[in-house]
Amino acid sequence: MMRSEKERIWLFFCDGAARGNPGPGAVAFIGFDETGRLIGNRSEVLGRSTNNEAEYKAVIMCLEFVRDKYKALGFQGKVKIFSDSQLIVSQIKGLFRVKEKRLFDLVMAVKERERGLPFQVEYILVPREVNYWPDRLVNAALDGEV
Repeated sequence: MMRSEKERIWLFFCDGAARGNPGPGAVAFIGFDETGRLIGNRSEVLGRSTNNEAEYKAVIMCLEFVRDKYKALGFQGKVKIFSDSQLIVSQIKGLFRVKEKRLFDLVMAVKERERGLPFQVEYILVPREVNYWPDRLVNAALDGEV
């Protein structure tokens, strides 16, 4: 049975890392539709970053991809973003206070990108093992393999 446009879901797994914390950082995401078809993936080296900054920038990169693609692909539905960072997911959801200015600015950047989307975005905490593919992409970027 075919899903209606209202029932469509995009699933994005994102990750960020910094070696040295702070140190060289990178971000990545991989996205699928509700049937498991690959929508897109991306990885990028950031330069000097903390782990938390990289995690936020991965979410931002993911949201920018969604913004750029949903019209072209005729998407109407719901976006679920999965991350293995409890801090990032909890701060974006408003469950944890944001104490550091640089992280507050990144939360605001996430919220700004959400406002530009005509559908709901849900953030879900997953175990690190579930976030396998974006973790591999991040490490490949940090190792200069991408």
